[in-house]
Amino acid sequence: MMLVNEARMKQFIDQVYHEPYSLLTNNCFHKSIKIVRKAHELGLRANLVVEPISITPRRTSPFIPRILPHCFVRLEGQKVDVALDPATEKVWCKNSQIISIALIDLPGNII
Repeated sequence: MMLVNEARMKQFIDQVYHEPYSLLTNNCFHKSIKIVRKAHELGLRANLVVEPISITPRRTSPFIPRILPHCFVRLEGQKVDVALDPATEKVWCKNSQIISIALIDLPGNII
């Protein structure tokens, strides 16, 4: 049963990853919350991890990095970051390139 739920979760994560990124309506917080809720529905452990400070490789100017809040999911102990869709990753940066400065690991049951 657990393998079936993990396969369904992986498919759902892929679906959310391919949803177009939108700063106002489908950003890292929205996507992460969807994943945490689905994980709990399937009986998997998931926590929302909030980063009040993260740095992206894309810079505002040659010397000033972009410092932004960010969010991802810790699913069964593994990091799942699907904030940016594939098209946005090509323009902005890969999700895996976002550098975490401060992490707040929120319990999954508050979502």
